[in-house]
Amino acid sequence: MSTQAPLEELKTLREMPQDELRAKLQITEEHVREDRRYGKLETTTQWHNPAVHPGYFVFHEGKLVAIYVDDAEYLSALEPGALGLGEPDVQLRSRAGKRVPYRVYASEGVAVAADSGKVHYVEVFAPTTADEYQASLYDEPPPYRK
Repeated sequence: MSTQAPLEELKTLREMPQDELRAKLQITEEHVREDRRYGKLETTTQWHNPAVHPGYFVFHEGKLVAIYVDDAEYLSALEPGALGLGEPDVQLRSRAGKRVPYRVYASEGVAVAADSGKVHYVEVFAPTTADEYQASLYDEPPPYRK
């Protein structure tokens, strides 16, 4: 698997029609969670079938808004310094820790929490602006405590 494979797969899944995505992920009622909070979105529906894919597929008002993956094995193919995304549109605080920046490539529809050694989690969403991302999907983590 190339260092890009997980990101490319997630981008492909992001563009897939919802009925095709449901079939590919083998989503049944047991894999669907309603009325979940995600970022600043209060009521989302989340699909998660870990037997097929480690991602959480987040829908708001019937539209896929994000795919979130924090599975270490899946993300192990990603090299933090070789993501090929260029400079981030904005760098924010991550939930992964004080020393783990959250780099948002809003125009690419990708956000990555990574330090020099590993990718902790990835979020893929429709390309947007950094301001729009922060207004809808980003949820500022609480202050870090010693």
